[in-house]
Amino acid sequence: MAPIVRLLHALPLALWIAGAPPGLPVWPAAGGHTLHLPLVARFSYVEVVVGHGEALTRAHVGPAAIGITAFGVVHAGGEIRDGETYPFVQEVNGPATYNGYTITTPHLLIDGQHIDGGLDFYTTRSVVIRGSLIRPHEGGYWAVHFRGQQALVLYSSIGAATTEGAPDDPTHQISDAISGETHDSIFVRNLFSMACNMFELGGSNIQIVENLMEDFVYYTDAHLDGVQVGGGDSGYRILRNKIVLNADQTGAISLFQDWGVNTDFVIDSNYLAGGGYTFYGGAGAFGHSTGIIFTNNVFGRDIWPESGYWGPVAYWDGAGAGNVWANNRFADGEPLPEP
Repeated sequence: MAPIVRLLHALPLALWIAGAPPGLPVWPAAGGHTLHLPLVARFSYVEVVVGHGEALTRAHVGPAAIGITAFGVVHAGGEIRDGETYPFVQEVNGPATYNGYTITTPHLLIDGQHIDGGLDFYTTRSVVIRGSLIRPHEGGYWAVHFRGQQALVLYSSIGAATTEGAPDDPTHQISDAISGETHDSIFVRNLFSMACNMFELGGSNIQIVENLMEDFVYYTDAHLDGVQVGGGDSGYRILRNKIVLNADQTGAISLFQDWGVNTDFVIDSNYLAGGGYTFYGGAGAFGHSTGIIFTNNVFGRDIWPESGYWGPVAYWDGAGAGNVWANNRFADGEPLPEP
């Protein structure tokens, strides 16, 4: 898919590079690994700066953080298809800017809506979800499901509406807050809660930035992860999130090899806690994951003494080309050396 959003200002990238820790490569635009430039960037919206995921709170995320505290009609959600009209979806036929993020082509907009049901996108247009409450009462596999579209999801609250029935009755279960496949997409300042997985996502060039993920819900035989990547994916930027997984499985960030190796991941300045192992680092039977940059992350002891039930890290691949482990520590300041 050709990029349909563009960088309007280089300052955020320059500041990110300037603050990169020693050993974190700044890749050139040609040859080898490339640093994926932000596809959209802040340029006019004034927001509270969060320098590290450790500082992120509910005041920074979700609709209320941009002044949306009440909603009108509650909509049922459903399958969103080309050529159909929906009372909670606007068709925007040109460029538009949302809280300082600009998308340059026609797209679908769900703005300030309350959706009591899952959203499943079959559309060819990109999707923007902003300042919305997507909280189904009825159980289902996902709250939001993408089928290859580009997505921009900002300041929304996503997951189940209730934990009723946990752990044995899946009637109200939401397995994934965000599910499916997407490319060239950005998720910023959202609250994800009351689901088994917050992201079970495939694709490329995805930015997950300054989101709060907490209050996970375990249902019998469920998998629990903050960000779960199944393998064969590339170009992820997972930056300044706070993920507190209140269970003894699986991981706050889990890079698995179910379908292949992962490459070109920057995971920086996140606060991570809980799970079986808090971080699964990408090693597996398909070979070496490469370009996994894991820096400046803080492991909290909120749930378990060693961050995860079994420990902080598993399956880190120190032999993978371009993999970097640097400046990671526990919340009390204890350094966490490379496994």
